[in-house]
Amino acid sequence: FFLNEIKYTTILDTKKLNFDLSKITETNFYKDCSERTRRQIKKSLDQSYEFKEDFDFEDYEKIIKKTFDRQKKKADFNINQNFKVFEKLHEKKLLRMYKTIKNDEIQALMVVGIINDNSIFIHGGRASNNTDDLSFTFNLINSFYSIKNLGLKKFDLEGINSPKRGSFKTGFGGGIYPYYNIQFKNKK
Repeated sequence: FFLNEIKYTTILDTKKLNFDLSKITETNFYKDCSERTRRQIKKSLDQSYEFKEDFDFEDYEKIIKKTFDRQKKKADFNINQNFKVFEKLHEKKLLRMYKTIKNDEIQALMVVGIINDNSIFIHGGRASNNTDDLSFTFNLINSFYSIKNLGLKKFDLEGINSPKRGSFKTGFGGGIYPYYNIQFKNKK
C-alpha cells in the first residue's frame, strides 16, 4: 500500500469537562477554547434553546438538505440509504442523534458514532442561513456533555481540512491529529 493523502482532525478529551453544564466556564475545556469560541458558547447558552436526544429521519433529512443548500453543494451520498445504516447502528447503541430545538422547531442536529469508549462526529448541520445562529455551537457543547455522561473518553470532531469548518472545530481547543488515506497497490 502507499500513503495517498494525509488529513487532520481535532479530538476533545471529556476529562476536561465537569458534569455540570452551567459551570462550563470553570472547566479546562472552556479555558482551552479560543476567545471567539468562548464567546459563542456563552451566548449560545443564553438563547432559549432546548437540547434533546431523538432519532428521527425527517429532522435528519431536513437539516442535512438545508446545510448542503446553504453551502451551495449537493449531497454526495443517498440521504435515505445513509439513514438506514444509521438506524441499524442506533439499534446496536453505536450511534446517537442530538438535536437543538427552539420554538418547537429543529435548529441544529448532530449524528455521533460510538466506537468502544470514543465517539466521532458523523454528520450535522443547522437550519438557519443566519451566520449569527449559534444553535450548532449549543448542540456541540451539549453533545459533548452527553458523550461524557455516557462514560466516553474522546470526541473526534472528524476533519478540520476545510478552512471554514476547520477553524470552527479547532476553536474548541482539542488536540490535532493526522489520519491517513491509504491505497493498495495493484499487483500486476
